[in-house]
Amino acid sequence: TTQITTGVRDLAGNALAAIKSWSFTTGAEPDTTAPQITSVYPINGAQDIGCKEAITVTFDEDMDSATIFQTTPKVTFTLTGPGLTPVAGVVTYVDKIAKFTPGSDLADNTLFTATIDTQAKDLAGNQLATAKVWTFTTGQSEPVLGRSSSFALMASTAISGVAGSEINGDVGVSPAALTSITLTKSEINGNIYSATDQPIVDAITDLRVAYDTAKAKATNVETLATKDLGGKTFYPGLYKTGDSFDITSGDLTLDARGNENSVFIFQMPTTLTVAVGRKVILINNAKASNIYWQVGSSATLNTTTVFKGNIMANVSITVNGGSNVEGRLLAAAGTGGSGAVVFNTSIITIPVP
Repeated sequence: TTQITTGVRDLAGNALAAIKSWSFTTGAEPDTTAPQITSVYPINGAQDIGCKEAITVTFDEDMDSATIFQTTPKVTFTLTGPGLTPVAGVVTYVDKIAKFTPGSDLADNTLFTATIDTQAKDLAGNQLATAKVWTFTTGQSEPVLGRSSSFALMASTAISGVAGSEINGDVGVSPAALTSITLTKSEINGNIYSATDQPIVDAITDLRVAYDTAKAKATNVETLATKDLGGKTFYPGLYKTGDSFDITSGDLTLDARGNENSVFIFQMPTTLTVAVGRKVILINNAKASNIYWQVGSSATLNTTTVFKGNIMANVSITVNGGSNVEGRLLAAAGTGGSGAVVFNTSIITIPVP
């Protein structure tokens, strides 16, 4: 605050009539500190990252969004892999966070390198002191269900069961006729398709591609010595057996390690059997939509089971009473596969993506 008192006089000796005072505030010292990166996602060295992930960088202060871009010849935020191959995508910046969104799914089982270079500046024009470079590796990519994704139950010969079920999703059978579906309409919260209806024909086409894709996967596969998955915990990845898989001796836990886009794939040349009352338990952001069971023959879920994931069975699928399924039951899934779905007094709900 500054003040001039009445003691001030002009050349004729006249005093200032009133005290004059006013105030002002000084500005901050110029910002000369380089911005810093406080976190990145995925973290450096992360494994089994989902192929649909966006890559993010968080700064310690507001940045000049015009300096964070992926436009040649000046590129600030880049993603490469495999090797030095650039990944096409879109870079955005909001509230201290820069995000790189790939233009398509990342390749699975691949090492990627992300870079933020020193062209990135804060609002005062200070550049990042050093470039930030880190790597991560993707996990398994999901088989794409495509037009079959709206179906809770699919088969080629018949869909039947004891009355009293709740089916939240479409139901379809082909090439069999509508009369081969003996569930009542009141049980089905979705559309019903049969024979040559285009939606079921298209769905079967996409399902068989997804089944064959899941069956053919062989990179980073873990072959399990025991067929009983009960009482065990598995992390994202590709698992196979030379015979069948059972969930018998206890519940099965699937742990996504905090990554909701992580994928679990189980390959079996013969059957899948879930014992009475057994559960598939999802923890740490694991999602039923990202779990795939590629069954070489038939699957059976016994009474009061709680099951998660998409069963793609080459032959048939049977669900016994009192069971609850978050997923899809897709029979006759393989090329040339043929079979039915039997769904007895149970509940099935298509999982959220």
